[in-house]
This record gives sequence, C-alpha cells and structure tokens, in this order.
Amino acid sequence: MAMPLDHASGRTLKVPAFDGEMSWNVYKTHFEAAATSNCWNGKERATALILALRGSAAEVLQTIPAENHFNYEVLVSALDLRYGEEHMKQIYRSQLRNRTQRSGESIQQLAQDIERLTLLSYPTSDPEHRDKTALDTFIKALRDSELKQSLLLSDKRKLKDAVAHSLTFESAKQASKCDVRLRQVHEECSCQKVVVKRKPQQHGVPQCWICGEKGHLRRDCKHRRKDNYCRNCATRWRKRREDDPVSRSAPSNEGAEN
Repeated sequence: MAMPLDHASGRTLKVPAFDGEMSWNVYKTHFEAAATSNCWNGKERATALILALRGSAAEVLQTIPAENHFNYEVLVSALDLRYGEEHMKQIYRSQLRNRTQRSGESIQQLAQDIERLTLLSYPTSDPEHRDKTALDTFIKALRDSELKQSLLLSDKRKLKDAVAHSLTFESAKQASKCDVRLRQVHEECSCQKVVVKRKPQQHGVPQCWICGEKGHLRRDCKHRRKDNYCRNCATRWRKRREDDPVSRSAPSNEGAEN
C-alpha cells in the first residue's frame, strides 16, 4: 500500500490499493483527495498510483510504454479505458432492463441492487429521473404478480415508498396464509358437517359395532374392511358395505367408532 509523504505536515497519508474490483471512479476520487492533501506533483502522483495497483490492475502497466510509466495523465487514461464506467453504461443499462427478482432474494436486496444499477446507468441524470427509472424497474422485476398489481394501483412515485408498501403487503399476505392454514386444520369434511351420533357404550363386555358380537371392539373385528372413509359422517363406509351380509346384520349405528 502506497504511503507518500504529506509535504505540508510531514505525515504519511495512506492510499488504498486498487485491484480492479471496486469502482475505478470511486477509487480515483479517493486517490485525488489524498494527492491534493499531500500536495503531490505529477510524478509523485504517478509513483503512488503505480505502487497502489494490485492484481489485474497492475497489468495495465504492460500496455504503457516504459518512458510513460511516471506520466500521471497517461496512467489515468489507461485505467479509465480499462476500468472506467463511461463505456460500461450500456452494459449496466442492459442489466437494469433485464433485472428480475431472484429466488430467495428479499425486497430490500432487490431494491438496493436496482438503485445501484440505476446510478451506474445514469450517473449524470437528475435524481427524479433516476428514481422513476428505479421504481419502474423494481415493479417489473417483482416475482409476485399480486404485489405488482397492488403497487400499480397504489400509484407510488418513489422507490422507497414502493419498498415500504411491498414489505407491508408481504407481511399481510403471510399473516393471511397462516389464518387459512389454521382454518383448514379445523375444517370438517364435505358432508355438510353431518356427524353420525352413536349410542353410549354400556359398561361391561364390549360389543363390536360391525359384526354385533361381544368380546371385541370394532378396530379388532376380523370382518372390518380397511377402507378409508370420512370420520364425521361415515357415508362412504356404509355405502361400500351395503352388499356385505355381515354389514346388514350389524346394528344401525355401525358407522361410528368405538
């Protein structure tokens, strides 16, 4: 990491390294601030910048003639050509147009990335235009069609308002799903809630309600058919056993369980 001397105060001002991963425009702003504070001349700026280059960024030096290595303007021009965002605008705009919400991606993550791409795509545009572009892209990128429709009807004008609306909508939708699941757990069968009542079992020897014999319960009866049926109305079970001789001889309350 390059640490040139601050001529005014005698202190060393640290300059961050550049490896091509972070934004070149952002890094250049930081570097220029350090260079101005340290009162560097052109050669000192070039020296500090060369020492700060790492990885693929340092390979830019191979494209510059050796006699121009300490020419600060030539260095900056080469890095602008390699990492500058001016020629990347079309790429960013294409990414913005094709942006969709990924599986498992939250509303906040989607909005943050769209805001980043919008700023990179239109760095010189006025904030109102950028916000409108980000809002339109955000609504288009959402996976939930119901949420899209809700946002369009709400007529939000700013991205932050659309994000707040989306979070409220998702919270309400999740709560509604929980209520539906609870209702399904307590829902009775499709027999219009008709429940076959059975006579109370008298104390003493148990009697089977399938064959009518005493000494065992219905669940232990050898004549029992293992068909699934509605536990409330027992309609399907009785219909399946209409031609069963054992069923015809059983008591009339045969459909209930012991």
